Amino acid sequence: MSSNESLGWGLIGASDIARTRMVAAINGQPDSRVIAVMSSQLERAQHLAAEVSVDPIPRAYARLDELLADPAVDVVYISTTNERHREQTLAAA
Repeated sequence: MSSNESLGWGLIGASDIARTRMVAAINGQPDSRVIAVMSSQLERAQHLAAEVSVDPIPRAYARLDELLADPAVDVVYISTTNERHREQTLAAA
């Protein structure tokens, strides 16, 4: 990433915390933008993507491997239930 590019964030999980706190916090940084969200229920990811801000999240995925394969995703925020964190962290790493 060069100094004039933004980090592309992917949300793993379409949780209430992601919706009400994290999207605004990430997008409020000058070098960051949420560009993708993933939920095992695609409709939930699509709903969060459309509703969170003036600038909707452009991509929604139903599978973790799809989000992680997106070349625009530089960093992830894991927002799923605790028992899923280990597996998802290892996959992202």
